[in-house]
Amino acid sequence: MSFAAVAASTALQFAGASASASAARKQAGVQAAYQKAQGERQARMAERQYEGEAQAAETRAMVADRNAALQGIRQGQVRRAGIREKVGLGTQVAGLVGQQLAALAANGMDVAEGSAADITEGTIRQGKKGQVAIMANAEQGIFDLEVAKRALDYSAVLERTSARNLRETGRLTALNLRQLGSNQASLTRYSGKAQATNIMTQATLNVASKWASYGIEQYK
Repeated sequence: MSFAAVAASTALQFAGASASASAARKQAGVQAAYQKAQGERQARMAERQYEGEAQAAETRAMVADRNAALQGIRQGQVRRAGIREKVGLGTQVAGLVGQQLAALAANGMDVAEGSAADITEGTIRQGKKGQVAIMANAEQGIFDLEVAKRALDYSAVLERTSARNLRETGRLTALNLRQLGSNQASLTRYSGKAQATNIMTQATLNVASKWASYGIEQYK
């Protein structure tokens, strides 16, 4: 083979290898860009998902706050209703005792002592027992509402804690996904460069082999 033929062949081989190496680098670059973009897309999806869940938890916390406040309002209502009922019963008992005294006196009985006094005192005692029962019921209702209020307060705390944890999880998940996409892109680019280097190295070896063969032929 003549010098010109060897030179043309090696030049053609180098050109082909260079084109192949360039194509390998370009393909790796495109794939790396896709991998990085995919990591970013997945990271944003994770951020939106966890943010949505965090906002839902905060909404539940606000609902719990409102319901807890309502329990506080109801406690006041129950207390005032109990007092009104107690006062009302006291008024009824006083009226009844007055009626009893008038009736007993009209019948000529001594209302200050004896059976007449026993009747009115019994009425008063029953009235006081009724008032105690009314306030006991009111206090039980207030206690039940307080239990419900504290449960709602605790639920609100848990939901807000959950919201904070969800946002932190979303942040870390997105960070990991972005890092994963970046790492994959770096490995892909490195692989493309390595492939291009191997192509050019092999082409160099082939060209060197051809020139060596040419030199041996010329020596003969």
